[in-house]
Amino acid sequence: MILPNTGIENAVILANRIREEVSGQTINIDEKNIKFTVSIGLTSLSYDDMSFDSALARADSALYTAKENGRNRVEKNSQKERNTVM
Repeated sequence: MILPNTGIENAVILANRIREEVSGQTINIDEKNIKFTVSIGLTSLSYDDMSFDSALARADSALYTAKENGRNRVEKNSQKERNTVM
């Protein structure tokens, strides 16, 4: 998801809302209730990015940090904030 003109802190707020909504859902499959969670990694786009892939790699790294820190959480890449968050 790309959030133009959104600071990283506002992106964290939105990502946590999404995470909370997902974790509050239960689906029923074959008469079994299934709950699931979501981990989200965030980063800011940088003018220094040579390609979209570099920003995606930072978001992916933040996602793996979220999983390593206990899952069902939001982590942001520590890069200096820019105007657009993904």
